[in-house]
Amino acid sequence: MISRSSFQKLERIDQLIRLKSAGTSNAFAQKLGISRATLFNYVGFLKELGGPIKYNRTAKTYEYEYPVILNLGYCCKPIVGVEQIEVQIDFKNYSKTPTDPAQTPPPKY
Repeated sequence: MISRSSFQKLERIDQLIRLKSAGTSNAFAQKLGISRATLFNYVGFLKELGGPIKYNRTAKTYEYEYPVILNLGYCCKPIVGVEQIEVQIDFKNYSKTPTDPAQTPPPKY
């Protein structure tokens, strides 16, 4: 199960990457109020889910390799004496030239 704090951190990581203001791993971790090791755990988790995250050595910041949308969702369900949170996390590729047909963007209407 993922905590609300972790969920919020994932949203903030995505936001900073999108804004191209993540910076180096030290700066990125500091912006999030976490250690570098914890940052690497979050980034690794997002990569395991298909997040095309890479570090750009020239720009000295983290970035997405191609345009994506991070979908974060959760649903709270009461369980006797405990609150359970279901989490859904995935990435959708919205680049003009998808590398995987399964990641083809939805049609524009």
